[in-house]
Amino acid sequence: MKRQTTVAISCGKVLKVKAQTMIFTQVQSDDEDDRESVASFNYINNSTEEDFAQIYHVTLIEDGEIEEEDADAAPVELEEGVKATFDELREVNLGNIEDPRPIYTSASLTQEEEEAYIMLLHEFKDVFAWSYKKMPGLDPKVAVHHLSVKKGVRPVKQGQRRFRPELIPLIETEVNKLIEVGFIREVKYPMWISSIVPVRKKNGQIRVCVDFRDLNNACPKDDFLLPIVELMIDATTGHEALSFMDGSSGYNQIRMAPANEELTAFRTPKGIYCYKVPFRLKNAGATYQRAMQRIFDDMFHKNDECYYDDLVVIEEARGPSL
Repeated sequence: MKRQTTVAISCGKVLKVKAQTMIFTQVQSDDEDDRESVASFNYINNSTEEDFAQIYHVTLIEDGEIEEEDADAAPVELEEGVKATFDELREVNLGNIEDPRPIYTSASLTQEEEEAYIMLLHEFKDVFAWSYKKMPGLDPKVAVHHLSVKKGVRPVKQGQRRFRPELIPLIETEVNKLIEVGFIREVKYPMWISSIVPVRKKNGQIRVCVDFRDLNNACPKDDFLLPIVELMIDATTGHEALSFMDGSSGYNQIRMAPANEELTAFRTPKGIYCYKVPFRLKNAGATYQRAMQRIFDDMFHKNDECYYDDLVVIEEARGPSL
């Protein structure tokens, strides 16, 4: 089958889209007839150009669609997102061959700076977690995720999806891992049941995602204010040293409210389970951001900036951050 390519378009500034806006895209072509067709417009519901407040014409340059016999076999280069930096990095192992603990330092560091950072990281390496088992999770006094399902909403039980036979043992292996680390537990007689969507990772293993759309639609939006990304980026300008940290499996360190756990029930070939952590649930981001701002309250907008599980420590000069 053909997989449609998804393209991110940067306009160099925030694109303020108003009501009745149409964005018309066309792949660049060397054919003269195709170039002339850019001027043509396929209107929806017999609309005319005057019916739209704004119209954008965007020409895309791409190598063509990817032919795949099965979507499961399609490339996954973008699964983990694009790289946030173009700095050359060096990998440093804080562990050993049997128990690797990789971290990455900038190649632009001087030898003295790199040695100082590595010495510091070695001293506090037990603070970081390289596996699920070593994540104690946040104290419930700091953060707990609640699901406030709207009153009168009828529970939805999604049907069992069919999977190719060779996928089933991979799904069961991933489910066993989640059980072992305490992220999920078995549940009986749940009112809500969601289906799973297995996604193949770069290493060939399977990530078990859950289709929580019905449950998420039944929950109101948490209006907790999130930081404005543009202002956070501006706050880092003029600083010589930036240290980036990414929360490892951050959402899995926040517990669900016990009374809401069974609302997250999902069906697998192995059985029905529910989450003890708010993975892929509506408002989980707001819960996580609220927890981070509570933890780093006296440091926000002074020494660090935080957006969800991404944290950057800023210093005017190189060295003091140590």
